[in-house]
Amino acid sequence: MKAIAFVSSLCLLTACERVDFARRNELSLVERNAAVETLRRNAAALNAGDLDALERTIDENSPVLEEAMQSAEAMIVRFGPTVGIRDVRLVSEKRGELVLGYVQTIAVKRGHMPFSAAQVETTLVRGRNGWGISSTRVLSLKP
Repeated sequence: MKAIAFVSSLCLLTACERVDFARRNELSLVERNAAVETLRRNAAALNAGDLDALERTIDENSPVLEEAMQSAEAMIVRFGPTVGIRDVRLVSEKRGELVLGYVQTIAVKRGHMPFSAAQVETTLVRGRNGWGISSTRVLSLKP
């Protein structure tokens, strides 16, 4: 009975999307959702100006960790940004790594930016503390 409840719950979580458990190198939808939640927590931390929370969303082994933190701090001080995440899609995946594409919206409280949105691809890796952002590429900027 517990197994039926678990499978039913999984089906509801995925909106009854087919799940292929035979393909072991693909991540579960629960894992994919956890990665998307990392993106959302990253945006929320940036919006709140919480650098500690922001750092927890970045992979500790990322070669851009220090640069990302310095850039985020400068952006918070100068612009007071409010960012959002929408239209998230899976670009690629392999065991322990996802590339997600999405639109990141941005509004600023101070100053002016010549764009209000960006098409972005972010690589997330699975670490011992969950998903962490490894790198981000801005593909295009939108006015």
